[in-house]
Amino acid sequence: MLLKHPMEVGRKLKSGQTVPAHFISTLTCDYEGERVLQSHWGAGVSKNPYVAFTIQNVSAGGKLVVQWVDNKGESDLLELIV
Repeated sequence: MLLKHPMEVGRKLKSGQTVPAHFISTLTCDYEGERVLQSHWGAGVSKNPYVAFTIQNVSAGGKLVVQWVDNKGESDLLELIV
């Protein structure tokens, strides 16, 4: 899956302007209510990160819930029927 997020490390531009850090800090994926992936990220992950993983024993019609929270408290949630 491709997560759309700026994943800014926080830096100072040549102009002297500061770009604050803004990155996903926690990503979780639950399949049919069971946690199948939990990761804790930092500023070193690239913009719009691509995440791939395998889930065993998946049945048609099962629900996958993907959720992330970033360092600014913003979040997103996606529910997929697989």
